[in-house]
Amino acid sequence: MPSEASLDASPPVIEKRNPLDIVIFCGSPASGKSTFYRKYLQPLGYERVNQDTLKTIPIRCVHFTAPAKLCEHNDAVRAIAGHQFNPEKRTILPHTAFSSFASRFKQPKMEEGFQDVVPVHFKFQGDDEQRKIWSRYWI
Repeated sequence: MPSEASLDASPPVIEKRNPLDIVIFCGSPASGKSTFYRKYLQPLGYERVNQDTLKTIPIRCVHFTAPAKLCEHNDAVRAIAGHQFNPEKRTILPHTAFSSFASRFKQPKMEEGFQDVVPVHFKFQGDDEQRKIWSRYWI
């Protein structure tokens, strides 16, 4: 189980900096990208876009730093624990999804053309009952 410090890390402050910009999420499956989008970016008016809409606007990177074992745990919880953890009804991912990601992943860098790179360290978010459920499914 990760240390309490990693579970209680404060989320970064994300503000809308430009009238139009792109925020790219990078991170392992189950590192919290979709949840983060719904909680922090969607309320700011950010939309999900596909490659066809990418043009010459500033690109920002939000890097989800959760370690592989924590991501595998989150995936198991999301697949097993029901709707409150899995509103998108995702099925459990195979171990190879995580090992393949880890073997190919390269840390994002400003030199790649990003306006900024914002690290997001996983923090469990939920009430005491949800924390009990989340803490139960360690793989």
